[in-house]
Amino acid sequence: MQREIKKYLFDIEGCIENIENFVGEPKSFSNFEQNIMLQQAVERNFEIIGEAVNSILKLILKLKLLMPAEWLIRETK
Repeated sequence: MQREIKKYLFDIEGCIENIENFVGEPKSFSNFEQNIMLQQAVERNFEIIGEAVNSILKLILKLKLLMPAEWLIRETK
């Protein structure tokens, strides 16, 4: 399961890099506001980030359900 979480984190990192590359320099909201293709590209990458975070949270919850005593011990220390 740890491998799956790493994959999602790698996806998130890639999306952040994409957004930075799409927006470019200098960063200007007016440039962003005027370019519908840029808006949609950035929005899609945020959607992917959201999906990856959601998947990570589900995996963590699944781990907690599979090993509740171990998680409880860690959280009380």
